[in-house]
Amino acid sequence: MTPYYYSGDGQLTAFVRIGNESVPATSEKLRELVLKGSGQTYDSLPSRYKFSDMAFTKLKSVYKQRTGNTFEDSDYESFGIVDENGRLTNAGALIADESPIRQSRVFCTRWNGLDKASGIIDAIDDNEFSGGLINLLQDGMDFVMHNSSKAWMKTPDGRKEFPEYP
Repeated sequence: MTPYYYSGDGQLTAFVRIGNESVPATSEKLRELVLKGSGQTYDSLPSRYKFSDMAFTKLKSVYKQRTGNTFEDSDYESFGIVDENGRLTNAGALIADESPIRQSRVFCTRWNGLDKASGIIDAIDDNEFSGGLINLLQDGMDFVMHNSSKAWMKTPDGRKEFPEYP
């Protein structure tokens, strides 16, 4: 997508190329283009939250479990979680155990069938989770596992399971 600028009526309007046409850019797209042009991403921008006010026990635990290494204090800055002034980046605010970002939520619903139901029972189960990204991922996976069937067959030394969603 390439921005084009037009000021035919005295107003400055940005256009982006989508396929074979140019369409007016949304304000969100303009912010994205400005960040991209400056070599930054939303995640790397400093947030209004202080690193010292947040906990990262989930990050440390999952990091140790997945890599076998201890998450060191120097890793916070090298992973882009905190800036040189001790402020969390937007990524750091999202990864914190109790993310202070209100929009950090996941909505999960198990629907009754594949088509819209007759209105008797549309949803069988639902839940809303909030918090840090690591918690959201774990809670979402737990919801799927809880609401999924699994078949199994006997083997000579136990059984082999076949989850509905691998």
